[in-house]
Amino acid sequence: MKKGTSMNNIIIRDVRIEDVHEMSVVRKKVWNTTYRGIYSDQAIDNFDYERAKERFKSYIDRPNTLFKVALHNNKIIGYICFSKDDKLYKDYEYVIKYLHILKDYQGKGLGTTLFKEVLNYAKRNNIKKFYLSCNKYNYQAQRFYEKMGGKKDHIDMDLDDRAKEQIIYIYRIGVSGND
Repeated sequence: MKKGTSMNNIIIRDVRIEDVHEMSVVRKKVWNTTYRGIYSDQAIDNFDYERAKERFKSYIDRPNTLFKVALHNNKIIGYICFSKDDKLYKDYEYVIKYLHILKDYQGKGLGTTLFKEVLNYAKRNNIKKFYLSCNKYNYQAQRFYEKMGGKKDHIDMDLDDRAKEQIIYIYRIGVSGND
């Protein structure tokens, strides 16, 4: 987080419809700092804000979904979305769809705080397992997901597009390292 910022200054709350524009701006900033060199410059430079907003809107008030934003000084600095998935990975019904945090706030505990929101939601709702997908070249995210107890279950190999190469992490609630 920025110097002088502590988790005490961060507010975590449910996403509201009026958040989606600012969330799309955060997503673009995260793409710039995280995926430049992985995704094509064209994909990053031509980021589709409207498409991002529509995707975010589709998860607001969706059943079986946890969708939270993190705010500092009333500005969105990150968000997480956990939902029942439309496309199952094996027999995993739930997925972390999004976890994006602005670079200045990474590595300070905010990701852990947001991830624990998911774990608590899963426990309250008797969800025993879930998965997430991470770009194969996003090494910082991989370290974080492994720290949070994720186990690599699948790794895409040698696709034509580095942006599409993913690692699937699986989590089981009640298994050491996940709760």
